[in-house]
Amino acid sequence: MKRLCAIALLLIATRTARSATVIPVRIYERLFLVPVRIGGKSLTFVLQTAAAHSYIDKRLREPSPVVLTIGNQSISIPHLTPIDLSNFERSEGRRVDGILGGELFARYVVEMDSDAAIIRLHDPAAFRYTGSGETIPITMQSGKPFVSAVLKVKGRAEERRAYLLNTGSADAIADDLFKQAGGDLVGPDLTRAEQLTIGPFRFDGVNGTSGGPNLGGELLHRFHVIADFHHGRLILEPNRFYGDAFLFDTSGLDMQMHPRGFEILHVFAKTPAEESRLRIGDIITHIDHTPVRSLGLERVRLMLHQIRDYDLRLERGGKPMNVTLHLRRLL
Repeated sequence: MKRLCAIALLLIATRTARSATVIPVRIYERLFLVPVRIGGKSLTFVLQTAAAHSYIDKRLREPSPVVLTIGNQSISIPHLTPIDLSNFERSEGRRVDGILGGELFARYVVEMDSDAAIIRLHDPAAFRYTGSGETIPITMQSGKPFVSAVLKVKGRAEERRAYLLNTGSADAIADDLFKQAGGDLVGPDLTRAEQLTIGPFRFDGVNGTSGGPNLGGELLHRFHVIADFHHGRLILEPNRFYGDAFLFDTSGLDMQMHPRGFEILHVFAKTPAEESRLRIGDIITHIDHTPVRSLGLERVRLMLHQIRDYDLRLERGGKPMNVTLHLRRLL
C-alpha cells in the first residue's frame, strides 16, 4: 500500500507542471496552515478559498502594501486588511497570523494535498492537467468560488445547490436546509445529510451544520484538490481518506483554550455532556488522569468522537471535582 501511495504521488508530481513551487504545510483540523514571510518575519496563514482577499492579524500592524513570500514565490498585496484573529487562538489552541485568500488563487493554480501535507503553486499559463481526476465547474461570484452539488436531507426531496468552496472551514457541509428540514439535530444545528453528490462522487451520512451553503475541509480532505480558478474548474482526485467515515462528536461539548485546561463554552441538550451535568464555564484539566494541555485541543476533540467512557477532572468555581463522561452515538 505504501508503495502504491508513493507511485501515486510520483504520478501527480510528473503529470503537472514541473515548475511548480512545493510548500510543506501543517494540516490542523482539516485546515491548511501555510508558512509565509513578510519582511524578516516568519508567519502562519490559513489557506482560504472562500476569502476574496487576504487578511492579517491586527496585532501585527503591517503597513500596506505588503510583499508576501511563500516558498520561493512572492505576491505583492496592495492592501492586507487587518482582522482580529485572537478568537481562533482561543478556540483552536493554535495561533495564526493571517488568512491567505483571493490574491493567491488569482495568481496561481493551487494544488492542495492533504495526504502529503503540501500545496503546489503553478503558473496558470504553463499548467496542463492530464490526470484521471474529475473536473467540477467553478462559478466565481464577487471573487469567491462556487460549485454545484446535490443535497438530500431527511424529509425533503434532493436539491441541487450552489456551494461556496471553503477550505477555511473544518466542517464537511453547511446549508440552511438542515434547519429548515428539522429532523434529528444535536444542539441548535448539527446533523447529518442523508446524501451529498458532487460530480460523480456520492457520500452518505455527511456531517452537516446550518448556515450559508458551503463545502469545507471534512469533505475536501478526502481528495487531492486542484483549484484552477483561471480556467473555471475544480479538479478532484480521491485519496486514501476518501472512504473514511464522517466523524461526529459524541459528547455534546464545545470548548476553548484556558490557561489551566479547556473551558466549556456550550453544553448541548440531550447529550452525554448534559447527562453528566457538565456546565458552561467548567474547566476540564485532566482526562483519564492525563493533563489536557499535554494532549492538545485537536487530539481531545478526536477523543470525543469515540464511543467510550472518560474520567474527567474539572474545576468549577475554583473547586475541583470528578465526572465520568459516557460517550455515545448522537446521530
